[in-house]
Amino acid sequence: MKKLLQTYPIASVVLIGLFLRLILFPFAQVVDADAVTRIFMAQEWWEDPAWISEGVWPPLYQYFYGIIVGITGNHQTIPILVSILLSSLSAIPMYHFVKREINERAAFWMALALVFSPVLFRNSYHTLSGTPFILLLLLTMNSLSKSWRESDVNAAIWAGVFMTLACGFRYEGWMLFALFTGFGLLQKAWKTTVIFWGFAMIFPAFWMIGNYMAHQDFFFGLSGAYDWNVVQEGVNSYLPRDIILLRWFFFPASWFFIFSPILVITLLIGVWKLLRNKQFDWKKWRWGGVFLLLLIVFIYKSNNGTLLNQHRFTGTLIVFSLPMLALLWELETKRLLQITKVGILLLLPLSFLWGRPNYAKVFPDGTSTHYALEHFQGISRQGLAAVPRLKDPQVVEFRETLKSNLKDNDALVIDFITWESSYYLALESGVHKKRLFLVNGAANAQLDIHNLRELATSYGKGIMLVKKESELYKLLNRQPETLTPNITLKSFKKSKELVFYRFTIGSH
Repeated sequence: MKKLLQTYPIASVVLIGLFLRLILFPFAQVVDADAVTRIFMAQEWWEDPAWISEGVWPPLYQYFYGIIVGITGNHQTIPILVSILLSSLSAIPMYHFVKREINERAAFWMALALVFSPVLFRNSYHTLSGTPFILLLLLTMNSLSKSWRESDVNAAIWAGVFMTLACGFRYEGWMLFALFTGFGLLQKAWKTTVIFWGFAMIFPAFWMIGNYMAHQDFFFGLSGAYDWNVVQEGVNSYLPRDIILLRWFFFPASWFFIFSPILVITLLIGVWKLLRNKQFDWKKWRWGGVFLLLLIVFIYKSNNGTLLNQHRFTGTLIVFSLPMLALLWELETKRLLQITKVGILLLLPLSFLWGRPNYAKVFPDGTSTHYALEHFQGISRQGLAAVPRLKDPQVVEFRETLKSNLKDNDALVIDFITWESSYYLALESGVHKKRLFLVNGAANAQLDIHNLRELATSYGKGIMLVKKESELYKLLNRQPETLTPNITLKSFKKSKELVFYRFTIGSH
């Protein structure tokens, strides 16, 4: 094994990352609603392929997952396996990047830290835009590093291509594109920076022009995201002090636990030693500058409600933390490096422990800090773990009930339970999106009776999973004819909070 690691270091890291993800795959559950909606949108795109030139969210994930779902005919397992593969392959550009910037020994351990990172490990089990984005971001960084160090025009072109693709997956790429351009200009790498900028600008220019033509707003995507989070979700409608405090410290705390307290401590010790020995080279810490700027932006967007307090977004912060950690290998401090290596090897197992202690107990009950930490722990108890699991195990039982009672061409209506539970059931049911209706769980959303009626009458039969005392529950129990005449409802299972109905319309 040791000989294999020494002879093929990066291949070994990729295989280790892939092996661990596949071994734990049977225990992982899809708990992110956005991951499910991405798959459903990909299904819809594949059935009616179109060139998307405007909208709220960049469209490359629709093309990417749409093609995968369309070619394989599988929307549950294959897309996740592709995500697992991409996450493992991300170690390759990280390795070559750190090898060029620092040295080969640091490169191996940073590639290993990347595949062991709990948030990236966890995200690989979800079909989110973040996993391909991280791979493209690392490819950009590696190519940019080469273009700056070697004045390599071809590397600058590739960096621009990777960057523009990254911008087509996530808006974070737009800000990073601007930062990378600024760094290139500060280094007076005029030619390669201009070439990088020209290619990287392709998608942002296309998207801004398309949105302006359709909505008279170059930045319609940003305003659309604001409309969803702030207007429909109402995230800023009530802000007690504990929630305000949570927004201030969420992402720093998220980074602290996901990066690992052990590695945070070794990094701080390393910085102190470099400063003390006057070895601190600001040029080598430019990627740390990106980390700090990105963290400030995350805190700002968390405060104004446009970035949800979810650990999955911390993955980008981890990417820019690793080049800083790699600089410890320049110190040649044996004990510090040993502790760092142990910290990297413990990233996965410790991720299951960081969310368990009751941090709120440190502060008196009744204080804003106490309640803020309680909120953080509620998000983190399972959200920090490398393998995603449902908060409510009973949802798996509901899944089996659905699958055993669904018949061919049944429609499926799922009331809003929680974001996690409703969308997990929608995906695991195996029902195609066109036969599925999910009640919108946004705080200010109204029940869409028109589309619900259209689905029910189109298929004439199916199952409704309804939450007791919800708007849909009251409608079905008090005025079912409001939905559609001649509807027959028969409950076949009840739990403390939910009722399963089989519905038929007319003679179906």
